[in-house]
Amino acid sequence: MTRSKFSFYIDISGNSFKPQEDKFTLPNSFLQGLGLDEDALLDEVEATTLLTRHSKFMELQVTFRTSGSMKCSRCLQSLPLHIERSELFIIKFWEQEPPMDNDPNLLWLPKGETRLELTSVFSDILLGLLPARFTCAGDENPRPCDQKVLEKLSELSVEP
Repeated sequence: MTRSKFSFYIDISGNSFKPQEDKFTLPNSFLQGLGLDEDALLDEVEATTLLTRHSKFMELQVTFRTSGSMKCSRCLQSLPLHIERSELFIIKFWEQEPPMDNDPNLLWLPKGETRLELTSVFSDILLGLLPARFTCAGDENPRPCDQKVLEKLSELSVEP
């Protein structure tokens, strides 16, 4: 496992069919560089990769774990946020030119490549990690904004 400034790699050389696990801590400066939602304050993100080799392809399981807080879209109150997400990728090798394939879960590498660059994979997953809207609604313990919103909605829906 190697990490240079905002570049994350795993070694994919070797012949062992034994799964290979690598762990990364993605610093806040990396997250800020992605331009994630300003209403979210995430702690460092822990990323785990599990590479499994098969005879003609490899599987890469990427799991992210983080916590932090995000503002409610209604009342702007800061709420706790816990995220765990996994994505599975298939890695295939090409000899002359990579096939035109738009499947985001299929990664093509030149035959003989000895390392897999994960920075763009991490970025793509992280950009889809946060919910577009995050509200107090649905919480086991309704927050004040729910009551305020319900009262306001009932005022607006008064029939003449």
